Amino acid sequence: MNAAGTIPHRHPSARGRSLVPVLALVLLLLLILSTAFAQYQPFDPVDGALYAGETATGRILLLTLELDEDGLAQGTLLEEAPRRGQEPGLELAFSGTVRRGADAIRLEVEAHTRRSYPYREPEPDETTRALALEAPLAPDGLALDPFGAAQVKVDDGIALKLLGLGTMLYSSTTLADGSLGLTRRTPFFYREPWSSLEPVTLGRLDPGGQVLLQGLQQRRELPEHAAGLWWDRRELTVQSLGRELVSLRVLMDIFTGGAHPNTSRLTRTFAWSEDVGWRLLGPCEALAALDRGCDLEAMRRAVIEDLRRQEAAWVLSGEVDAGTPWLLDLFSITPSGFRLEFDPYAVGPYVQGQFVVDLPFVGSDD
Repeated sequence: MNAAGTIPHRHPSARGRSLVPVLALVLLLLLILSTAFAQYQPFDPVDGALYAGETATGRILLLTLELDEDGLAQGTLLEEAPRRGQEPGLELAFSGTVRRGADAIRLEVEAHTRRSYPYREPEPDETTRALALEAPLAPDGLALDPFGAAQVKVDDGIALKLLGLGTMLYSSTTLADGSLGLTRRTPFFYREPWSSLEPVTLGRLDPGGQVLLQGLQQRRELPEHAAGLWWDRRELTVQSLGRELVSLRVLMDIFTGGAHPNTSRLTRTFAWSEDVGWRLLGPCEALAALDRGCDLEAMRRAVIEDLRRQEAAWVLSGEVDAGTPWLLDLFSITPSGFRLEFDPYAVGPYVQGQFVVDLPFVGSDD
């Protein structure tokens, strides 16, 4: 209605013309989203194996290799964590399409430094290394042979022979209506002393089947939500592996309804001895196993300084500081240092995501 109190006349096509910009915007957004989804292709492994050997310095080098049904490979190459007096170790992640022969697969790629997410895209200024590997196929030529020998070469170095150490275990449980999904992914070791870690590692992925029971109970108690999706995904990765020290990490991605999934982590570091077997270590015990000193107060200060540099909101506000009791709980030992991880909500709001702090082993004399 205009100032004169009458309804202005509109041409019949005027409304259609006014929708044109809106429809164009919607179509543009759909195009952007469809392009993004087309570019995002989650890696769904169907085969995996682990191989290990010794470097020239006597440290263990671990290769974890996984393949999907299209021949895309991804994996990590990790050197045993250094003791005092040793240089930081190799820590690489890689992905690429393999060339499949009659008895082996071959891959030549540019690998990048691994952090908490082993298969992330490399950062623009990140140093890469030329990696060439060859891994054996089983006699049928269809799957990796976890009992055979692989070869790896980094840059122009000498090719190292790595013997089969284990396989990757994948498991999935779903309801017929698709409303409940549990997936697990973990290394499974064949050789001692690491094979005796299995009760520990598998128990961390799904202690006593409790997660499955919780999901089924929710389906029963909330039948009106049965058409919704409930999932629990857990992935165990090796952060470093030696004969006497192993550091592990479990990534848990869980959705039980609500605005978004919840992501959390569990880290465990173990030491091996003949009389005790594997025992769980705290931060200072883990460093002592590498003949390194431990100053918890200095470590706490360094962590807070790094989180402040990363602008973690609750560190900037003072809610989390060097005196926070759980600050050093989620630690792991890597080939290059002492790593701490913080879940969403731990040191900042969900929108800030996770935070990672690396306290590096600087050199041979640190």
